[in-house]
Formats: sequence, C-alpha cells, structure tokens
Amino acid sequence: MSEKMKMKKDKQNFIFISVILFLVLSCSLLVNAVVNNSQADWAIVPDIKLVGEYKIGDGEWKDIVEGEHIPATKGDVMLKGVLKICDPETNDFYGILPEGSLMYFTFNHINLALTKNNEITVVYDMENPLIGEDSCGYNSMVIEYGGEDGNFEGIIRNYHSFGNEGAVDEFLSSMKLYASDYSEKTALRSGKDERIVAIMIIISAFLVLGLAIFSYIFDRSTFKNYLFGGLLILSAGLFFLFTSEAIYLWSDLLIVNTMLKGISAMAYLLFAFVLVKDLFSEKMQKVVGIATQLYGVFSSSLIAVSLFSNIYFYDIVGVWTVGAVAFAVILIVLALLSVKQASVKQRVSLIFVMIGLFVFLADIVAVYFGLWRTGLASKIFFLIVFLISAFVFLRIVPKNFKAEKKAEQLEKEKITLDAELARSRISTLMSQIHPHFIYNTLGSIEQLCELDPPKAAKLVHDFSKYLRGNFGEINSTRLIRVSKDLEHTEYYIGIEKVRFPDIEFITEMSCCDFSVPALTIQPIVENAVKHGILGREAGGTVRVRIYETDSSYFITVKDNGVGFDVTELENDNHIGLRNIRSRLEAMCGGILHIESILGVGTKITVEIPKEAD
Repeated sequence: MSEKMKMKKDKQNFIFISVILFLVLSCSLLVNAVVNNSQADWAIVPDIKLVGEYKIGDGEWKDIVEGEHIPATKGDVMLKGVLKICDPETNDFYGILPEGSLMYFTFNHINLALTKNNEITVVYDMENPLIGEDSCGYNSMVIEYGGEDGNFEGIIRNYHSFGNEGAVDEFLSSMKLYASDYSEKTALRSGKDERIVAIMIIISAFLVLGLAIFSYIFDRSTFKNYLFGGLLILSAGLFFLFTSEAIYLWSDLLIVNTMLKGISAMAYLLFAFVLVKDLFSEKMQKVVGIATQLYGVFSSSLIAVSLFSNIYFYDIVGVWTVGAVAFAVILIVLALLSVKQASVKQRVSLIFVMIGLFVFLADIVAVYFGLWRTGLASKIFFLIVFLISAFVFLRIVPKNFKAEKKAEQLEKEKITLDAELARSRISTLMSQIHPHFIYNTLGSIEQLCELDPPKAAKLVHDFSKYLRGNFGEINSTRLIRVSKDLEHTEYYIGIEKVRFPDIEFITEMSCCDFSVPALTIQPIVENAVKHGILGREAGGTVRVRIYETDSSYFITVKDNGVGFDVTELENDNHIGLRNIRSRLEAMCGGILHIESILGVGTKITVEIPKEAD
C-alpha cells in the first residue's frame, strides 16, 4: 500500500471514530440528564368521589360502587350523595368537598343538570343548539361547586342510544379538584403514549402509500395491495389518534374529532374487506366482492344522511354498527366455507381474518355493555398484526430487491443456457442416430420382410416411433414424465432385440411418475449396448431400474459389458453421456453418477432431487 493511500485510510478511520465518539457522548449526556433529573414532579391533585346512590329512569335507587358499571344508554341517570376528597393513589378520604371548590370532569356526549330538592338549578348541556353543535363530543369542563356540606344532586341525560354506554362511569371517575393547568396537563399526558403510537402508524401509512405510487409506475401488479394496505393503516392510525384519552385537549374541534373517529372506523373495515377478498376461494370471491360493495354503499349512505339532513353524525353510529356487525358475520361464514379449499398459507390468513372479525364483534358487545373503551380489543389486534406484517415486510423487501437483480442476471444466463441446451440436444441426437444404426435396422427389416413379415412390421413400428421420438424432442425445452421417456426407450430396445437377440433387456419401475429431460434413458441404454455389451464375445444383460428414496428419484442403467476407464469420459465416444449430464444439471438440478470397472461392467445412475420435481 502506498503512503498516500495509507494516509487517506487513516483519515477515514479518524472521521469514523469521531462520529461514533460524538454519538456515544451525546447519548450518555441525555441518559445522565434523565437519571439525575432534579426537576420536581407535579403535585398530586386529589380525586373527588361521589359516595351515594343512583337510579335509571323510574327504576330503584342503588348504591354507587366504585368499579361497578352504570349504564348511560338505558335512560336518564339520577345521582345523589356526598362529594368527598380522596388520595388518588391510596383512595383514603381527606374530607368533604368545600363550597366554592373548582371541580374538573369529562363529558362523553352527555349533559348534566344539577338539582336541589328535585328542582333543576343549573344545566350544563354541551349539545344544546344554543351553545352550538360544535361543542358536541368528548369534552372536559370546570365548574364551581355551589352546594353545602358536599351534597350533590344531578341528572345525566344522554341524547344517544349507542357509543357512549360508559359515559356515566367516565364522568364519575374523572372528577378531580381543578388545579390551574395541571388538570389539563395530567389528562393530556394520559393519552400521550397512544397518540405517539398513532402518529407512528400514520407515518407508516404514508410510507406504504408512497410505495403504492412507485408500484403504479414500475409494477402495477402490487399497486392495489399497497394502496388499500396504506389506506387501511392510515384509517387505523386516525382511529388510534382520535380515540385516545383527552383528545379534546390535543384537538379542540370536538365535532370533527367525533367524525374522524367514526369515519376512520368505517374506512378501516371497508379497506380490510377489499384486502382480504383475494384470500377467499374463487367461488366465494364474487360474494365477498358484492358484500364489500354493499358495505361501501351502506356506509356512504349514512354519511350522506348526516351531511344533507339535521341528523348528527354521532346518531348514525348505532345504525352503522348494526350493519357492520351483519357484514362481519357474513364474512366470517364465507371464511369458514373457504378454509376447507384453501392452501396452508391462505388458511392461516383466513384464520387471522376471522379472529379480526370476532375481535371487532367483541368490541361492539363491550361498548354496548360498557365493558371497555371503544375499539380497545381491535386496537390490540391491529397492533399485533401490524408488528408481524412490518417484521415480514422488512425481511421480504430486501429479498425481493436481491431477487430482482438475480432475476435480471438469470435472464441473461438463460439466453446463454438456451443456446447451450440447443447445441446439447443436437449433439445428443447426432450422437445417437448414426448412419450405421439406420442402415443396419433397414437391412434387418428387409430380411424379415421375406422371413417373418409380422416381425418386420413390428420392427418398422418401433423404428418409426424411435425416429419420431428423437426428432420430436430435438427442440424440447420442457421436462417430460419418466414413463414417457421409458416408453421411447422401449422402442429402441425392440429394435436392438431383433438385431442382437442374445442381449437381455430388463426394466423395473417401482415408484410414481416424475419429470426428466427428454432423451435421458434411451441414450444411456444405447451407450450400454454399443460401448459395453457389444464388446463381449457373446450376449449380455442391460438392466434399467427406476425407484425413489425420501429425498430423490433414481434411474439406474447397469450392464455386464466390458466397462471403460471413467477418466476417458471426455473423449468423443462418450459425448452422449456428457450431454445428458449438462441437460440434467441445467433443467432439473439432476446429477449423473458413473461407475465402471474394466472387464466387469458399467452402472450409470441419474439422481433427481424431489424438490426439483
């Protein structure tokens, strides 16, 4: 290495070390700042608990039990009791809520009417048209407590029959003492992780949509999958984002938040239906296609109703849910009918589809009974599938890229290989059909015409079949079944039996049919006759055996002729064997084994791996 090149290499190493050192020191500084952070934690703000009773409509009064669900869609919910301050971590009570305290809580499409002696005193109606429909949604509020001795009476009214079944639970669990902007920051922080996940999913969606654009330009066969896959991921990301806790603090367009949550759920299901259609059996694909179109029209119609009428978007959610459940059940039934006819890979995919649909149905039931927040199970399922898909995608894309390059190289090699195979086939043909063989066969036919006409007719038949097989396969680039190749060999054997009656031919086939290059067995048998048996003083045996093992198929041609020196395989006497070897390797990954002992005989074995067949 020259001095100049050495200096250049040392300089590059120094730059590399400098960059690594900078990154290590920067990360160490950040870790140190996190570990030794002296910034004070936010103070703990006490919760407010309502200790008392509730009743729904004209029902009976029941005790409010923490953690026990109170339905919000079965009628007006009346609350009464005492507001107490408690530790949010230990749930220990501090005392009664003082008059004039600021209370912080959330509304999920409900209104609150405070009462005293069964008379309404104040109404907090977020969906009152006088306030404006833009206030309709999931929102927070701060009010001044004006009661005495912690006493609280109120009525929660719900305008909707579906979607906010847990609104009363959320209202009661969200009550806190209001502490400046800390309450908002605490609420906002509670949904931070979910919003981060949502943003990452949305970024991934745009990457996939970017791939859709490139695939449209370069390879339209994958365009549809990338397009609808990207739109599905985008819909899921938006659903994650606009169902996160305290979304009203992150985005204060409440009615827009509600619409985006609903539309993203509708779109997610639509794009999922489109993507999974090809997984079903051919008979079911048409039905799934029709169901997908009907679902698209159904969802679009509901959006149009909300757009062109006085019906709020949130009020169509219940109707959409009923329709979506019906379509999900239809797809589950179709998937079950398709599983039997599907391949292993399709079967696994269909099982995932069915699990996803069952999870969706579970979410519907859970929301209706207030068991958990909207779409929780579907979010978890989507994240699992998303992570698996991302892992598979990151492994497949580099392989596909390498495969494309390799395909280009193989295409170039194929052109060369085709030319070589053509030359090989011509050489094989010319090495097999010698003029002397033709002359001798015709001479035998001439003699038999006088001595044994039926035998002459049989010989003419075999000879014509033999020539037709050889000339017919001269340009063949495909594999043929071994039974067909053996049949062609039998015509050759029929000719040789007439010419050399003292040669015994034995054929055994003990396995199922498999594929070989044309003109594989016959040239080997002819080689055994010409270069093995005919070298003996009298007669001999040629045995053809076809069998299989767990991993490969085998063809053996064994003779008890004079044998030959395998080191002389390259001379012109064995051009046929060399051509067979090259065709086996090129066309099916086959191997030609040659064993020969002078004075004893020759055994030639063709081995074809089962994976190649």
